[in-house]
Parts: sequence; structure tokens; C-alpha cells
Amino acid sequence: MESTAAIIVLYNPSETILKIYEQIALQVDQVIYIDNSDTKPQCIDALINRDKTVYHAMNGNEGLARGLRKGCEIAIRMGYRYALLLDQDTSIGEQTMVEKMSLLFQDKDVGLVCPNIKNYYYQDEKRILDDRAWYPQTVEDTAFAITSGSLIDLDVYSQLGGFDEHLFIMLIDQDYCANLMSHGYRIVRHGEVYIYQEFGYTKQHKFLNKTARDPNYSPRRYWYLFRNERYCRLKWKEQYAAQKVNLMKNYLIVALYGTSKLRKTQACISGWMAGKRMYKEVSSQ
Repeated sequence: MESTAAIIVLYNPSETILKIYEQIALQVDQVIYIDNSDTKPQCIDALINRDKTVYHAMNGNEGLARGLRKGCEIAIRMGYRYALLLDQDTSIGEQTMVEKMSLLFQDKDVGLVCPNIKNYYYQDEKRILDDRAWYPQTVEDTAFAITSGSLIDLDVYSQLGGFDEHLFIMLIDQDYCANLMSHGYRIVRHGEVYIYQEFGYTKQHKFLNKTARDPNYSPRRYWYLFRNERYCRLKWKEQYAAQKVNLMKNYLIVALYGTSKLRKTQACISGWMAGKRMYKEVSSQ
């Protein structure tokens, strides 16, 4: 396996970020922190004084997509071939996760390898781990991987032009997966290794004997979700079918279980309309 850097984009992190360093530092050659925080977090000095760390502060919150681009730019400049992308609230349980995932790059048409997922949710203000895996415990091709936990080939990343910073936050992963597949690259999931992920302030509900996950996003995040989804559909057209987000399902969760229903409904409609405007603006550049 050629050299690997972990890239973690920060936004006002708590001291739990120090635990994530302990989980990943032995698995990679470098940990690159890109800080989108409004002000310098108190935990940063303790973080950047550790071995194998690179710290870069952005000019306030420049968005996740731009933060990831900056992290990949630094990793490429430092000579790394692969990058493990992580959110600041992702936990890793497998001490050999990167090693196991990296073996799948032996097939030259693989552009991204991702792990399986288990998620945290909240019930009565208590944080609970749902120990059910999202996907089968097998190695298989997939059409979509969330950004956090993904191991990417930086040569392929450069060929594809990187992450679309117009997205700011939300659906950066959908866009990148569509880009990979449109260029003939495979996305492979290693179902035997896991990340433990927190999606917003998720609450779980039973609906027709199935689990409905309400991420309890803010109206602002729903605006980005609906805006970016329409933008991606217009950008990739029929090539986007495998990555498409079910917006009706997302809205039904808001309508059935969400708080601030009116504000979130307005955000969904406004975001959907803004997506077409953004596509026209970007396309004309």
C-alpha cells in the first residue's frame, strides 16, 4: 500500500476530536486537519502538537467541499497517493480498517473504497449506538458511499477535478460518486469493517415495520439538501440515477416527525428552486 493521509475537516470541534486522532493515527502516515471553525477551537493546540499532524485554518467556514479540496491539495503536494476522508464525529472500531480497504485498490479500475456503517441516534436525550450494520458483511460494488470513511485514490481524484465546491455542504458524496462512475471507475464497499457515524441529531421511528431515521437537520441544511440534489440531477442527468436522493422520503420524515415543520417546508421548496438557478449559473461560467 502506498502512503496514505487522513483528511478531517473541522468545524468548531469538541475535545472528542482527540479520540479520533488516537483511532486513526496508527493506520495512516499523516493526519491533515482543515479547520473551518469561526474562531480557533480550544482543543486545537493539543491536537496539532501531536505526531504526524498537519493543520490548516481556512478563512472561517468555507464549506465542507472546499475544505476537502484543500486537504486533498495538501496531501497531493506532500506526495500521498491515497486519502482517508473523515468527519470530525466519526468513530472507527477496526484497527486494521485502512489496511483491509486498501487491498481493494489492487484492481486498477477502483476509484474509491468505503466501509460499512453503524449509526448513532438519540432517544430521550441519550446517545445510542444502533449496532445493526447498514449493509451486508461482504465485499461488493456499490453506486454510493458517504464521504466519511471513504478511501480515495488521489490520482483518480486529480483526473476527475476533485470535489465540486459549489455544493458547500450536503451531497458532496453523491456528486463525487456520480463523477467516478461516469468516468468508468468502480466504488467498492468492504462490508466487514465499520465506521460509527452520527447523522445530525438523529431520532429513529417505526413506520410500517421499518426504521425511519429523522436526522433532525436545521432548515438551513434542508435547504442545501434540496438545492444540491436538484443541481446534481441537472448536472449529471441520467448518469445520476444510481445516486439520486429520495426527496419525497426526506420531506415525509419532516412532515411526520420533524420539528419546525413550516420553516423546514419553506427551506425545502426554496432550496429546490435555488438548485435550478445554481445549475444555470455554474453552467454559464
